Amino acid sequence: MEDKNKDQRMPANPYDLRQHVEFAHAIGKLMEVALKGGYKRWRYDLEQNGGPSK
Repeated sequence: MEDKNKDQRMPANPYDLRQHVEFAHAIGKLMEVALKGGYKRWRYDLEQNGGPSK
């Protein structure tokens, strides 16, 4: 059986793979910080304004 994904393999050089992992980790950390910051801002606005009107 032939390999259908032979053109899409990961690079053989471990240094290249490490760069990909470090980049993915950095993006993940930035997303985590952005989500936490967004939640804190939203929560602060609700506490200051008393929440939505009913």
